[in-house]
Amino acid sequence: MKIVLDIGPLLVESVGVRSYTINLVRNLLHLNEGRDYLLFPFLTEKTRRYFEGLNYQSLLVKESYQKWFYAVLSVFAGSLVAKRLGHCDIFWTPGTFLLPMKSQIAATVFDLTTMIFPGFHKRKVVEHHKKIFRYLENKASLIIAISENTKRDIMEHLAIPEQKIRTIYCGVGDEFQKIQDEDYLKHRLKAMGIDYPYLLYVGTLEPRKNIDRLIEAFIQLKKRNRLDLKLVISGTQGWGFQSIFEKIASSGIGNEIVFTGFAPTESLPFLYNGASAFVYPSLYEGFGLPVLEAMACGVPVVTSNVSSLPEVAGNAAVLVNPYSVEELSDGINRVLIDANLRERCVVKGLARAKSFTWKRCALETLKAFEEASGFQTTFDPQKK
Repeated sequence: MKIVLDIGPLLVESVGVRSYTINLVRNLLHLNEGRDYLLFPFLTEKTRRYFEGLNYQSLLVKESYQKWFYAVLSVFAGSLVAKRLGHCDIFWTPGTFLLPMKSQIAATVFDLTTMIFPGFHKRKVVEHHKKIFRYLENKASLIIAISENTKRDIMEHLAIPEQKIRTIYCGVGDEFQKIQDEDYLKHRLKAMGIDYPYLLYVGTLEPRKNIDRLIEAFIQLKKRNRLDLKLVISGTQGWGFQSIFEKIASSGIGNEIVFTGFAPTESLPFLYNGASAFVYPSLYEGFGLPVLEAMACGVPVVTSNVSSLPEVAGNAAVLVNPYSVEELSDGINRVLIDANLRERCVVKGLARAKSFTWKRCALETLKAFEEASGFQTTFDPQKK
């Protein structure tokens, strides 16, 4: 069985999709008995390290040509590229390359935010996603939805029948766990300019993430309880981020809010572990992986009661209406002052996070590949 895996997100800065692609592909490559994997379009020196020691093929492109090669593929990918790849049984993409392959085409759909909340995105991004969705409607044999909520959105907004859709949850990386060495944790946080105690948000800075209301809730909390508490916001600046800094400038407590910028994966466990609570008030998520990452680090979570977030968090988090500043502020306050609630969230969160693994994600994905391409399914992921 020959499987072509689109690793395009490794070549661009798209944090969530990039992390998903790395973890899924790495775990798929471990399942190589009777299967040949080709990684497309190519690997660089930086990205090759993610798959060190694993068995795969990759297109060879001179280092000096790679940026040009990727740009051309992104715009003009077509029949010539498909011919270069040759025959395969499954071509999987996270929506990066839309090739006219003669094989079965599988794709992961993360969310439909550009259709449901087009005002949260640049027009060109919305138009690009429309092209992707039309392609998937016409060409895809298999759609992987990363949550039941995303599956429902696909069925409601796209002309894709339910029998083509499989819900396969994301996993939590092994690096996300409780850090027992308190002194080392303090040392790492101090190097990032962070002191206890603090609330934490991790994610892109954009309107959909609802950071404006988080800041308002934080202001309310500070005024009501006079807590010695900071708000740490970690993530890249996305479209429409300016309103966040305008909100802080007019808040009067700008010195209580810390921006770390983009935090690499190796720094995130320290940020999570040091937090008094993790707050994720997003208005819409296809999955919401930071919720599980925080839980795996033993941190109580406050998150939204909309889209996929209740599905992911289960009964291990405090769920609030993300459109209500008062409810958001009250939810954070409850987690901070109610010791029994904190302990329940921590214990249930640790157990919840353990049930989401990248190995399980890869096993279920491979089973879906085999079914879509007509191969005999060789294993039962539920028994692994």
